[in-house]
Amino acid sequence: MDSAYKILISLVNWCRYDDTIRCVKELQEFLGKDVSISIVDNASPNDSMEQLLNSLSDVRILKSETNLGYAAGHLLNVNYALDNDYDAVWILNSDVSLRNNSLSALVDAWRKYGDNIYGSITLSSENPDIVDYGGGVVPKDSIDKFVYNSYEGVALDSLPADFVREVQSVEGSSMFIPLNIIKKYGFMKTDFFMYAEENDFCYRMRNFGIKSYVVRDSIIVHNSAASFKLDVDISWIMSYYRRRNFLRFMHEHYGWSRFKMLNNSDNLGSRLKFLCLYALKKAFRQKHIKDYWLLKAVYHSVLGKSGRMVNPNDYVCFDND
Repeated sequence: MDSAYKILISLVNWCRYDDTIRCVKELQEFLGKDVSISIVDNASPNDSMEQLLNSLSDVRILKSETNLGYAAGHLLNVNYALDNDYDAVWILNSDVSLRNNSLSALVDAWRKYGDNIYGSITLSSENPDIVDYGGGVVPKDSIDKFVYNSYEGVALDSLPADFVREVQSVEGSSMFIPLNIIKKYGFMKTDFFMYAEENDFCYRMRNFGIKSYVVRDSIIVHNSAASFKLDVDISWIMSYYRRRNFLRFMHEHYGWSRFKMLNNSDNLGSRLKFLCLYALKKAFRQKHIKDYWLLKAVYHSVLGKSGRMVNPNDYVCFDND
């Protein structure tokens, strides 16, 4: 990587401190101990902050008082980068493994194509020859539809050979943003809380002539193992935010009407079931039924609800073994 560029690597930790520690060690192994890394602990309800401080004494670590979500968590690091004259920020999930050119390939693309948004190819840890995220299609080929991940499940060798390929949006697990873009046009919206904010950001930046590219030689690997056990409700909460924010995205960028958003839910029977159960069964309102979260996401999107409507901290539990 060209040392002339001052790049801050932004990580947000929520509970999975061992993933974050491993990721930092990999970054330092590939890039050297003097690599600039900033971690925000997103109000983890376990001992993450203590573990991070004990293991990573040479890294900037900040603890948020509340769970801010994805964009707002990274924004704390972005503001630090802006205040300290960095040239770019690499937003990275801590639950990924890296390859030694994961960052340098992004920087090479930036050097060649200028101030645009760049993302990596993601592989599955269960089968590292298979693409988990490979980007969608060129925006001009999909004016009327959102094509996010055309190459999911294909062999890595099946990806287009282009060094960089323009797409509608990149994946938020590895997102390289020159700070000139943020200085001029701002950062991701923070009221998505989690999911779809990077897609919204890429779409908004296109209005200013900022393109999004996936870089074929920048590869990360998603790790499926976890150091603790989460309550089953967590997956339902994630489903809530995915659906709510997808519908918001389609409403804002593709003109979906409120009626179409409502009818995008499963079917009329499911919607009636939701209304009846919510009205008649107190246990259903205890939020332990998957249908509750999925259908509530639809109604919240129709009503224009945003932000952290549900705090994942309230639903996490840990393996004490």
